[in-house]
Amino acid sequence: PLIAALGYEVTYFGTRHIKSSLVRALLAPGLWLQRLTTREPDDTQLEVALSALKRVVEIDHVEEAAQASS
Repeated sequence: PLIAALGYEVTYFGTRHIKSSLVRALLAPGLWLQRLTTREPDDTQLEVALSALKRVVEIDHVEEAAQASS
């Protein structure tokens, strides 16, 4: 909670003082990281994610069947 509150306050302060080059320089690394982590996945990343999800669903069905039979 404390870290989230501090992050919120820094962001709020930054939006109120966005014209300041110092504020922009201080906020730039966080914005770069945010851009990296919120980028749309490419087709290969989607393929890996779907494959992993299908495998987890299969495992879940096997575990449910095992619990139902015991």
